[in-house]
Amino acid sequence: MNAVVVTESRAALAPLVDALRAQADEDAERALAAAAATAAALLAQAHAEADAILARARQLGTAEGASAAVAARTRGLRAARTAELAAQDDVYRELGRRVTERVAAWCARPDTRALLLARTHEVLGEHAVVADAPGGGLLASTAGHRLDLDAATLAARAVDALGAEIAGLWAP
Repeated sequence: MNAVVVTESRAALAPLVDALRAQADEDAERALAAAAATAAALLAQAHAEADAILARARQLGTAEGASAAVAARTRGLRAARTAELAAQDDVYRELGRRVTERVAAWCARPDTRALLLARTHEVLGEHAVVADAPGGGLLASTAGHRLDLDAATLAARAVDALGAEIAGLWAP
């Protein structure tokens, strides 16, 4: 083929080539615009999903935080209640100790021994075997019966007789 034919062919095809180029450019722009729109939609969806995941994580974190706070509060309340009960027990034991000391001192008095002996004979009869209790007071028995009037027992009965009044010791 000679140069003139090639040049003429090129010149004849130039409008077609230009039209094809223009069409290809338009197609490329549309494809790029569609790709950009798809990318933007995917990116928006990814952001929305990430936001949802973060929101859920915050909710879970808040729920876990709230759960942890409730657990910590519960542990604190239990510890406070344990301490309160221990303090009440200490007060109760101290009351028992002091009452026992005073009852023991009361039992050591001669007139108290006479009162306890009279009570023993009242309950068990004149033939009861009576002995002094080691901590003060009396222990007595007959066939099948026993009477414990020692200081510790009398003190425990006195404290027990207070019943709900003892709660007033630690009530505000």
